[in-house]
Amino acid sequence: MQQFQNFGSLPVLPPEQQRMLSIKKSLQSDVMKASLFLVTIILAVNVLSTLIGIGAGIVSAFIPAVSGGGDLSDVYNELLDSQTFNFFAAYLPMALCEIAAVLIAMKLFRMPFSRIIGHNQAGAGFTVMSMFGCVGIGIIGQVLSILTLAFLELIRFPLYVPELTTDWSDPLGSVLLLLYVCILGPIAEELIFRGVILKLLQKHGVSFAVIFSAFLFMLFHQNVAQIFLPFLLGIMLALITIRSGSIVPAILAHILNNSLAMVLDVVLPLDNMLLYWIGYIIYAIVMLGLGIIFLILYGDGLKPILKWRSPEMRLSRQLVIAGTHWSTLIVIGIYAAVLVYTMVIELLNRYL
Repeated sequence: MQQFQNFGSLPVLPPEQQRMLSIKKSLQSDVMKASLFLVTIILAVNVLSTLIGIGAGIVSAFIPAVSGGGDLSDVYNELLDSQTFNFFAAYLPMALCEIAAVLIAMKLFRMPFSRIIGHNQAGAGFTVMSMFGCVGIGIIGQVLSILTLAFLELIRFPLYVPELTTDWSDPLGSVLLLLYVCILGPIAEELIFRGVILKLLQKHGVSFAVIFSAFLFMLFHQNVAQIFLPFLLGIMLALITIRSGSIVPAILAHILNNSLAMVLDVVLPLDNMLLYWIGYIIYAIVMLGLGIIFLILYGDGLKPILKWRSPEMRLSRQLVIAGTHWSTLIVIGIYAAVLVYTMVIELLNRYL
C-alpha cells in the first residue's frame, strides 16, 4: 500500500492516518490543558505560601529590634507555631488559588458555571447513597495505604507522613482547619477535578476521562502514604458525577468523606492503640458495607458508563499518550520532587 501521495514536493498522509493524527492531537491538547491547569494551581499555592512564610520570617527578625525582645517576641513565635497561622499560611492560599483557578477556567476554557456544576438528574436516593458509596470504596484505598505505610516503615523508608489533626488548644485554628478540610476544600477540588478537568477530557471517552482525572487527583494530593485513597476516590467521584450529570453528589460525598475523617481524629483514642484499631475496624466495616449496598442498588447503572469509550482509539493507547505527554510529566515531576524533598527532610530529622 502506498503510504504517501505526493502532490508537488509535499507528502500528504492518507485520509485514515490524517484522521488518527487529528484525534491524537486533540487528545494531547486537552491533556495539556488539564495538566498545565493543575500545575498552575500547584505552583501558585506554593509561591503564595512561600511569600507568606518569608514575610512572617522578616517580621520575626525585626520584632526583637523594635521591641527589645521579651514578651512580644515570645507571643509572635507562639503565633507562628499555631494552627491559626498554619491555616493562613497554607490552607487559605490553597483555597484562594483554587477559587481563582475555577474563575480563570470559566474564561479560558469557555465553561459557564452552570456547565461546571451541571444538573442533578439522579434523584435524592442516588445522591444520598453515593455519598456513603464513595466513603465505602475509599475504605479500600485507606486499607491499601495502611498496608503500604506499614511496609515502608518496616524497611525504614524515609517517608514523611503529614498529620492532619486538630489542636483544640487553638480553637480558632481548629475551626478554620475544619472549615477548609470539611467544606471549602471539597467544594473547590470538585469544581476543579470533576467540574473542569473531567469535562475537558470527557469527549475522549468516559473511561479515559475517569481514570486520567483520578490520576491527576492523586498527584495533586502529593501524599505517597495515601496514594491509593485519592485515586480510588477520584474514580468513584467521577463516576457519580457522570451518572448524575452534576458535581453536587460528588461535593456532598467529598464533604462526608473528609468530615468523617476529622470526626475519627477526635473520637478515636490515640493514647490507646487497641481501642483505636477496634473503633477504626468497626467504622471501616460499616462504611464498606454501605459501599457494597450502594453498588448493589446502583452498580448496574454505573457499568454502562465505563463502556463509553472512544471508538477510534483504544483506552490503553489513550492512557499511554496522556501519561507520556510532556505536560503530564511535569505534574509527575512535581510529585517526585516533593517526595525527594520530604525524604531528605525525614533523613535529616532521623540522623541529625
